[in-house]
Amino acid sequence: MKIVVIGASGRIGERLVRILRQADLRVLEASPTFRVNTITGEGLDEALEDATVVVDVSNSPSQEGPPPCGSSRPRGGGGWRPGRPPGCSCA
Repeated sequence: MKIVVIGASGRIGERLVRILRQADLRVLEASPTFRVNTITGEGLDEALEDATVVVDVSNSPSQEGPPPCGSSRPRGGGGWRPGRPPGCSCA
């Protein structure tokens, strides 16, 4: 089984990779540090080839703008709920 960890060079990713390897699992580290860029797609096809599991613990490149499509934050706090946030241009 091949496990690809996107964001493997970050704080959570490094810990996750270490834990998975201690469990004798086959892990591929995927981040710009390891020449895999999920934004540009550089190295992504090769990294995902024959992957059984993909875990994404990466940070988004920007915290600006509306939340990602598919979720929105309700007024008054709470948590995330399904739906498109205002300004979402997703189809």
